[in-house]
Amino acid sequence: MLFRSVNTTNIKVVDEDNKYIDITVALANDNKTVIVQPVKSYEYGKTYTLIVTNQVKSSDGKFLPSEVRMDFTTKSSPIKPSAFTVCIDPGQYYSLLTGASGVKAKDINLSTALKLGTILKSRGFNVVYTRSSDAVSWTQSGEDDAKALIAKNANADVFLSVNTNNSDAANTANGMETYYTTDNSKSKELSSTVQSELIKATQARDRGAKVGSFPLLNKTSCPTAITYLGFLSNPAEETLLGSDQY
Repeated sequence: MLFRSVNTTNIKVVDEDNKYIDITVALANDNKTVIVQPVKSYEYGKTYTLIVTNQVKSSDGKFLPSEVRMDFTTKSSPIKPSAFTVCIDPGQYYSLLTGASGVKAKDINLSTALKLGTILKSRGFNVVYTRSSDAVSWTQSGEDDAKALIAKNANADVFLSVNTNNSDAANTANGMETYYTTDNSKSKELSSTVQSELIKATQARDRGAKVGSFPLLNKTSCPTAITYLGFLSNPAEETLLGSDQY
């Protein structure tokens, strides 16, 4: 399918010195348009080359007949800092959840959260993290209050908590889900949008946006979504969650 060939292996950007630029690549909602964004901002007044290899499939399922190269020059001024602040929470710091390969949920969550923050910053958002390393300043019992205070002090407009799932019943449980509280209609809207876009981007099983009973949902003062990106207890999803591309 088209979306499987749209990735940073088949689509690349190089600078004037022919050095590869870190980018993110995604298929737009119309399933036709490819969106290429730099992980960090482009340098202004510089010329770059977008490379689309012949391993990319067209909408009819056929590979491109040859590699395509397109030069572009950045001329606009840097994005001014946005007044919109996103607080990102790499969840489950105290969790012992670990996949069969030894990968830890807290590490996957941190890696994902930092990548998300980098992308948001490149698009002009203000970003604050509840943690940006494998260390915290709070106790397990005071975790939710500490996170809510970080978001409050930053005047965050939204709070996004990144987590990884687990199932004791079987190793076949799979998919993504996002939680919100009924006390905030904007949290429901945020969670529904996040869940929808996650499924579009990954084609994972849609477990839905649903009401959650997590205390954190009622402690934050801004719209909050707690998302679970997959099951570490499922070997196939564990592999995906440990993949930079995914």
